[in-house]
Amino acid sequence: MKLADCEPEQSPYSTNSWAARRPPSIAMARAKLRIEAQAKRCLRGAIKDRAWAYARHPRDMDAISEDLSSLPPKILVCALEIIIEHKTRWFGFGGEVSAINLRGATLYARWARRVANRRK
Repeated sequence: MKLADCEPEQSPYSTNSWAARRPPSIAMARAKLRIEAQAKRCLRGAIKDRAWAYARHPRDMDAISEDLSSLPPKILVCALEIIIEHKTRWFGFGGEVSAINLRGATLYARWARRVANRRK
């Protein structure tokens, strides 16, 4: 009997073992979910930070569009929704910073509208 005629002994780490046949996508899917969850938390934090900045200095919203800071809260929410729809439909956001600024301004406007409604 020649050495080439003998079949090698199967080790638990060979390609025929269950561990080697298991798809690697399980670990990758879990990692992907964790990364996406962390990205969402980070994004929510950035949007809230922008909303707080607009609450402290509402005139900063004029960088998004002229005279946004002078609008009453109810109209401000509608104006920001129109701006968001227009930018996403025709131009795209052109970067994540402008999207975060718009979402932060919308969050601030909704908060201001809620405060104004409570006072009535």
